[in-house]
Amino acid sequence: MKTELLRLFLTTISALCFCAPLTCSTSAAANPRDEVVWQSRGQFIRIVPRENTTGSTANEHPAQVQLSMLRRALSRPTITTPDAGKPLPLFGAAELDLLAEHVTAALQRCSSDEEIVFAIFGYHPALMGLAKEEQVTTGRVFLEGGELNLILGMVHRKVDSREDRRLAPFLPGSRSAAARLEVQLSPGSKANAVRLKRSDWLVFRLTEETPDVAAKTAAPNDNRGKVSVEERLLQLRNLLDKKLITNEEYSSTRKRILDEL
Repeated sequence: MKTELLRLFLTTISALCFCAPLTCSTSAAANPRDEVVWQSRGQFIRIVPRENTTGSTANEHPAQVQLSMLRRALSRPTITTPDAGKPLPLFGAAELDLLAEHVTAALQRCSSDEEIVFAIFGYHPALMGLAKEEQVTTGRVFLEGGELNLILGMVHRKVDSREDRRLAPFLPGSRSAAARLEVQLSPGSKANAVRLKRSDWLVFRLTEETPDVAAKTAAPNDNRGKVSVEERLLQLRNLLDKKLITNEEYSSTRKRILDEL
């Protein structure tokens, strides 16, 4: 009797050991993933499970999107900051290059239950345009209804390398609630190609353009007026005299301005 029970026990264990790997493998293939596509110095582009929010539908992934088309679309939106008198591009050239390369590749690999989130750094104007500082922009990207959706979480927020990212993570945007952006977002000059669905949510119509039109829209801010170094230093000193900035901010910004020479 004991021998028969032992044999039955060993047979059951063997069957479980054999089946377990198959079960795990099938589950992993069926479930959405969390996969790093690119990362550097706290920045990332990742494939993640689709947000499970009320009313949301399956994403139209995988999708083939031309790199040049995506880059051109992302170059259109602009932002207005409290201390800037004119619109600034949402993404700089280096940010556009990284996003276009890795997001187009990730869209081809995503399933309908997956989407893309990112946090990317760029050097953007600060202190009323007198200097530039490293700032982070985060977002969530997916295709729905034949259009590219970008929900922003942070826009041009100063990067503090001393922060612990476990306590202060770079959060992408969400379908469920609008992010409290510190800037005003605009679709840019080509309104028929980009629209605002929400204060933090951009929707792009990905369409081909003739070469002459593409050239005119590729870099809308290339011809903006430039302030001389002398003028920037004088304005910076004026801010210090009015006690609008600290001595530390004055010294560090002055150094950055002179380093650009």
